[in-house]
Amino acid sequence: MVIEYDSCLEAVLNNVHSGCSVMVGGFGHCGSPEGLLAQVLQSGAEGLTLISGTGGSPDSGLGRLISRRRVQSLLTTYIGANREIYQRHLLGQLELQLLPQGTFAERIRAGGSGLAAFYTRAGVGTAIANGGVPLRYGPDGGVLEVTAAKETRLFDGVEHVLETALKADVALVKAWRADRAGNLQFRMSANNFNGIMCQAARVAIAEVEEIVDCGQLPADQIHVPSVFVQGLVLAEKQRPEARRVLKRATSRQQQPALMTIARRVAAEFKADSFANVGLGIPMLAASCVPRGLNVFLHSENGVLGLGPYPSSEADFDPDLINASRESVTLRPGAVCFDSATSFAIVSGGHLSMTVLGATQVSQFGDIANWIIPGAAAVGMGGAMELVSCGIRVVVAMRHCTVNGQPKILSSCTLPLTGRRCVDLIVTDLAVFSVDKNRGLTLLELADGVTVSQVAACTDCHFAISDSVQPMKQVVDCTTSELARV
Repeated sequence: MVIEYDSCLEAVLNNVHSGCSVMVGGFGHCGSPEGLLAQVLQSGAEGLTLISGTGGSPDSGLGRLISRRRVQSLLTTYIGANREIYQRHLLGQLELQLLPQGTFAERIRAGGSGLAAFYTRAGVGTAIANGGVPLRYGPDGGVLEVTAAKETRLFDGVEHVLETALKADVALVKAWRADRAGNLQFRMSANNFNGIMCQAARVAIAEVEEIVDCGQLPADQIHVPSVFVQGLVLAEKQRPEARRVLKRATSRQQQPALMTIARRVAAEFKADSFANVGLGIPMLAASCVPRGLNVFLHSENGVLGLGPYPSSEADFDPDLINASRESVTLRPGAVCFDSATSFAIVSGGHLSMTVLGATQVSQFGDIANWIIPGAAAVGMGGAMELVSCGIRVVVAMRHCTVNGQPKILSSCTLPLTGRRCVDLIVTDLAVFSVDKNRGLTLLELADGVTVSQVAACTDCHFAISDSVQPMKQVVDCTTSELARV
């Protein structure tokens, strides 16, 4: 039966010990068990293996555990702005393994379902499948251990990579409500990895905002059955807040080059379709959907039907964020779900298009956007699933780096996110179609840009359409509302 602990500290002291493996729920701050994580720090437990969907932020419970060197190994999908993680990794102070987000979720789900392994298309042809990614560095910067190559196999002529189940000693999760039997409910996008982690751990401890008597939670509205939960504790602090973004002109929307890209990408959205939007410029493009066009936007953290940013503080909900960890609203007909369901939507090919940013793209549609070895890493998040599931892939990026180096190359020099998967490239200078065998064709030019200027900034050959057009721009869109507020 479930144990009700009097405090987060009591729950931690009874279950989290030095050297154990700990799954930590949450996506950024949303659904993160901050009260439990704070007490893990106070408990003195060290040498921990943390399994978390994101790397948190430097001021989060997860980030503080890493900065205080309580974590020996971190398995995650996206470290984003928490640069300390990769810095400590390079200094030999932290073992780091970056995984595709859908693979991460499915490995956890498999661990809780008694499945030993599964095959997936995500990561095929990349270092995730081929191995050789540094896991551990020495104090002198030398590589001590790298990832091993994984087994691959053809199914219906398509290459897949074998991934094994993932389990843990303890799962620390955050839920909205629980009954005294241990059944859990989540709000909005705060489910993310929390529910599946309860299933994959030997002991799951849930930090909850409310505990009610049995029978007060409708049986058909429970997200995690009590059989997967061993401990409950009332939250001792307010929920951490999402990155508050209100419905107004943001700094990105005040940059003409970025708006040129976003307004062009928005022209690719089709009526009555389901599309995924990634971080950065792709999320900006989501604000430029043509007015009246019925598009359901998908976010990897477990939302289908993203709406605009909140128009006032009254509309702000800390349990509702997008994949950029920004506060959002929902459109009518929207739905929230866990991360395993989110990537079933992706990997099952149920979307029509994804819009992603990139560090490099090759002339044949290879894409790299997750790591610059030895210098910087953000992680691949859900990008490896998105580019491997057979849907249309649109890349939205600046044409050159901040140092003026081309980002469109004859071949990528950085570790790949996916092979021959990009269909369209939209930059601040031009639009290219991508043929996986013949290469690029220039279709459109931004206002005032010439073919020779594009050629000077592109490090590969490209064909030129017989009728190069001015770059399309969606004008009648929700961004005009943002700018007026």
